[in-house]
Amino acid sequence: MKWISFIIEIAACIISFGICTAVIRAQFRPKDELSWWKYLVFGITFTAVTYFEVGSNLIASFIGMGICIFFAQRYFEGRFASKVISVIMINVLTILISIICLYVISAFSGVTMEKLTMYGNSMRLIEVCVMKSLCIFIAYAYIRTIKRQREFVQQELLISGIFFACFFVVSLFFIILLKQVMLPRILQIAFAVITLLFLGIILLVLWLLNHLQNQNRELLENSILRTQLREQEKLMKVSEESNQKIREVRHDIRRYFSNYLQLLEEGKVELVKKEMQKTFATKLSEKQQIYTPNLMLNAVINEKKEICEKNHIRFVIHVKLPENIDTIELAIALSNLLDNAIEAEQKEQEQEIHLNMEVVDEMFNLIVENHIQNSVLCVNPKLVTSKKNKAEHGLGIPTVREIVNQYQGFLNISEEANNVIVHMVIPLANFAKNR
Repeated sequence: MKWISFIIEIAACIISFGICTAVIRAQFRPKDELSWWKYLVFGITFTAVTYFEVGSNLIASFIGMGICIFFAQRYFEGRFASKVISVIMINVLTILISIICLYVISAFSGVTMEKLTMYGNSMRLIEVCVMKSLCIFIAYAYIRTIKRQREFVQQELLISGIFFACFFVVSLFFIILLKQVMLPRILQIAFAVITLLFLGIILLVLWLLNHLQNQNRELLENSILRTQLREQEKLMKVSEESNQKIREVRHDIRRYFSNYLQLLEEGKVELVKKEMQKTFATKLSEKQQIYTPNLMLNAVINEKKEICEKNHIRFVIHVKLPENIDTIELAIALSNLLDNAIEAEQKEQEQEIHLNMEVVDEMFNLIVENHIQNSVLCVNPKLVTSKKNKAEHGLGIPTVREIVNQYQGFLNISEEANNVIVHMVIPLANFAKNR
């Protein structure tokens, strides 16, 4: 029995550390890939401190929280204050669940709470197993609902409010119970039933929150898919027009060369020189430029270049791409980013857009940079279009983010020296994987 108790208590400490790290990992992005031995070192330290209760139970709890906070700060991105709050909330919730389990088991079994806290007691082992199982379940439900940089709609805010209200009521019940331990048995059972009822409501609220988030995510994905379909149809039309112009130029070249050959046979060399100079100065200058082997990307660049010329926007283009980058999603992302930049520049006095696309160290880089007089991210951090009919102008940055996530890339939006800079990075190998 002694060894069974020892193993279960150690397992409980390991589970506590596992829950804490799982929630931290769900809330914050790792700075780099975490090796298994790092988890092992911190897990052993946490287990040793919490099991042997260094100093006292309270001091051991604080040291355990300190270990988790240090682990989060060392290996995860995000604000320090957010990590501290997360770790504290995890520990408060764990303590609350522990108290609930102690009281409910005590009320229904008749065993005193003092005996349930004694190491080696069989009911203590049952209480630990129930408590940790409940902690794992709630942590799993919570992690499922977590989304980085999530946006709450009114329904989700309402449900979150209900959740915390129930949490407060449950906590209040136990404050009363702890102050009045010597309650009649019937009241103890009644309080236990009410507590379980509120816990059920909390779990139902978590499920509703997760369900609403899934619905909102599906709506967003459907909107993005509709936008991508419109963009694809638009790009196909632009590409066809571009190809038609190229075919017309090729036809003209054959006709001109046939005429020049006839004139040369007649010995009219000077006339041929004049005609060729005239032709190359006019007709051939109208030919769309080839920036990249990707026809869709090339069509987008030429289309946006024409729009910039009509709106007197300086458009600086630097493109150096290999032939193996050929995805319509990339053209959609480029089209959305350039549309955002053009829309922004139409409101500026100094109108200038820079486009840079190249591969560096096996990473595809797309940078769109446009001039601004005043900060844009302060008033419009998500770069939402200001046009009235937003449905006709795509979803902009959300569409680009979806494409970046599809190819497991990275998107960064920043401001520097009166410029908005949107930088998209995708590993070159991922283009082949998603074909």
